[in-house]
Amino acid sequence: MVLTPSCSVFPPSPSFATDDLSFFFSFSVVDGNTDEELCNRWMQLSAFTPFYRNHNTKGAISQEPYRWDSVAEASRIAIAARYSLLPYWYTLFANASTRGTPPVRPLFFEFPDEPELFGVDRQFLVGSDILVTPVLSPNVTSVEGILPGRGKVIWRDFFTHQVVQSSNSSNTSTVTVTLPAPLSHINVHVRSGSAILMHAEPGYTIEETRAGGYALLVSLDSSLEARGDAYVDDGLSDPPGENKVVRFEVVTRSDGNSSGEPQQQGRRRLDITPEGLFVIDQRLKEVTVLGVEGRPERVEVDGVEVGNSSSVSDDGNGDSGSGSGSSSEEGTGEGIWQWQWIEETEELVLRAINATSGDSGTGVGVDLNRGHVVEWWLEGER
Repeated sequence: MVLTPSCSVFPPSPSFATDDLSFFFSFSVVDGNTDEELCNRWMQLSAFTPFYRNHNTKGAISQEPYRWDSVAEASRIAIAARYSLLPYWYTLFANASTRGTPPVRPLFFEFPDEPELFGVDRQFLVGSDILVTPVLSPNVTSVEGILPGRGKVIWRDFFTHQVVQSSNSSNTSTVTVTLPAPLSHINVHVRSGSAILMHAEPGYTIEETRAGGYALLVSLDSSLEARGDAYVDDGLSDPPGENKVVRFEVVTRSDGNSSGEPQQQGRRRLDITPEGLFVIDQRLKEVTVLGVEGRPERVEVDGVEVGNSSSVSDDGNGDSGSGSGSSSEEGTGEGIWQWQWIEETEELVLRAINATSGDSGTGVGVDLNRGHVVEWWLEGER
């Protein structure tokens, strides 16, 4: 019942709704006040609703997050996740305005061919790509959930990037899981086949967050492909002025490209294509690709080979690579892209750093007002 208003898909669909009542009515049956555990859980859950605020009532005890250390810590983690996902939220609100699609959705909205999802009201989707499974009961350390897609969709943990394992993952049956849910942790999962633009460095305020760079999170599906887009404007003008839509697409290239030139077997390619007149100031300084099935032999950004900083295997040992991976863009100063492959999560991470200081400061990364290509080859496939 608490989640129902935020997940409405019928007119008038409240795209800027929240579970405000969760705070208003979530009081202890003993003395009418909230408690540490309850406030902890709801501060996490509400970070994944369109409108985020802690609401109280007259006569009740103070329930600011800093009242309890565990709630403060849980809130920091949840707010950082929320701020990192603001470009995704902004795109969802733009789509709600122009297409009528709700930002927060029941599971059956994205998976209408799975009737078992019609009655699911303790999980929800943020857009099409983020699955949230909150804890709604006291004194528990795990939560039951359903993974939509009947085994055809891979769900990866938003925080750890681990694939969710289930015991009944056939393509015809409902996939149910028991997820660990210690206090101060909420289960959030990313859908395979998605590409999500995020803020790389969540700050204390939205203004501070927007002053940093972008990061791209790509979650490959079983065909090693992914797609997504992001709507960007100045975030201030009313009505909105010029905008830009940046499209992301990963495909496996094993045939000729558009120019007719032969391509090596097994080449993976991420295309970044901007459309629109708005000028984006933030630069893309980090790309994370989940589901890379082996250690890349070579990685390129816009045709320039990128150096390998280190690759981490299951035993935690680093494997240092070689190559400078140096590149620069006219008018933006020098920058170096480095890549790392993490075996445990099948994760390829590319980061842009300053050529002089070695950090990811202002001015590094690629300009999203222009198209870019990121490519990688697995060992033995070039």
